[in-house]
Amino acid sequence: MDEYLKIKPQSPVYGDVPGLYRQQILQDSARVFKDDQGSVDLISWSKNAKGGLHPILSSLAKVLMKAFSIIRQKYTWDNLFITRDLLFNLLNINRVFFPFLDCVQAFGFRKNDDDEVWEGCHRACEWDPNCTRKMLGYGTEPQAPKSFKATDLSAHCFGFYTEIAYTFRYVINNGRTEGSPWSVRQTAVYQKTNLKTGCSIWILIQPNEAVLEHFKALCLQSVDGTEHSMAPHLAFLSSARVYWKAYIGQLRLSLQELDEKACFSRVGKAQPGDYNVSISDGQQLQKIRHKLDRSMLMLGGILAIIKSCKTHCADVERAGSCRREHTIRLELSQLINYFNYCKTVIRSLKESSNGTADLLKQICDFYLTDELRRSSKALEASMVALEHIAAAARTDNGDMLQLARYNREDTINLKTLTRITIVYLPGSLIATIFSSNLISFEPLGAAYQPSRMVVSRQFWIYVIVTLGFTVLTLCVSVILERRRGRRCP
Repeated sequence: MDEYLKIKPQSPVYGDVPGLYRQQILQDSARVFKDDQGSVDLISWSKNAKGGLHPILSSLAKVLMKAFSIIRQKYTWDNLFITRDLLFNLLNINRVFFPFLDCVQAFGFRKNDDDEVWEGCHRACEWDPNCTRKMLGYGTEPQAPKSFKATDLSAHCFGFYTEIAYTFRYVINNGRTEGSPWSVRQTAVYQKTNLKTGCSIWILIQPNEAVLEHFKALCLQSVDGTEHSMAPHLAFLSSARVYWKAYIGQLRLSLQELDEKACFSRVGKAQPGDYNVSISDGQQLQKIRHKLDRSMLMLGGILAIIKSCKTHCADVERAGSCRREHTIRLELSQLINYFNYCKTVIRSLKESSNGTADLLKQICDFYLTDELRRSSKALEASMVALEHIAAAARTDNGDMLQLARYNREDTINLKTLTRITIVYLPGSLIATIFSSNLISFEPLGAAYQPSRMVVSRQFWIYVIVTLGFTVLTLCVSVILERRRGRRCP
């Protein structure tokens, strides 16, 4: 976002609503800042310093010399190593415009690389001939150092100055042996330049250490006024392109592996040594597509920032306080061409991944359909087998029914025989008794006279033996029934 304000007297200086910016940063303080303690590196340099850098906390309000502040993080997804009050004091002392808070809120605790992202550029120019600008009011007014005098503030009121702030993301090789070797980093840059004196105030958030050393060298070179004030911006933006070529190459190789699977996998009967295409390949491809989308956003953001820097460079050039402007603008144009090329390659990879995704989906759908077809055939075979089993069960049931019918007929026959036995048993017993020697007939006299029935003295043995065996048989039957009842629940 480019917020260039026309150069003309105005009061208040900005059209921004301070309360809204302040309310927004207050609501997000827990995520962005450290609660307990904070620190910031403050460094200044001047001709009197003889090319040396030294801390300037006590003389920060006297911005008669160039200075920069560095705010750091422990790691990319952590809070800033600065408290909210300390940041507000820093911004108040340097009279930083409120849109810089968008850059600040892009940092802080997050769960992934796409949380709380802001990539853009804010710019402003101001002409204040009466030097009436006051503290911006980020919160409580800062505690001025003891050496601070009222005349310092009037001396710091620039007649004509520019401000620019932006946040850009870039990829870097993290050197890890496990997981992805690439990480997303981001840096925020703020500069306010007095176009009359050439003095600049810089605020850097989480800069790359290698670029920071180069930045310090550029600042030292600019002490005698031989360096353009836009050169540090060129250093930061140029550093963002270092790893893009390797990162895009790694994405291309990952896509090629999946594309080979999609193009050369034999669909149908499995062959030895063939590619094994599965749902996980589609998941991996989707992760790569997310990286491509993120890369497009990052490249689009940094291209917008570079274009804003070119415009900013032209504005500074019109003010007549810049040097080597042709070289700076030429290198910025080359950066635009480079990142446009990277964006074109990323777009091409994204379009190519669409075809790969379609092929992988079709292959997975074919395997799924084939698996469903085989499962359907197996289910049909199971149904046929179940029908055969059911037919055999019906046959067995018919046989069992026939056996039950035979058993019922046998039972009827046994009952009939039992009844016959019961009917003829008394007669058989009587016949047995009379046919034995237990009962006999003795004639009374002549043959024609009736005889007498005589019971043998051993008749009682027959009665006792018969009763004994009957009781024994009944006892055995009762005992067997009880044992059978214990076994059967």
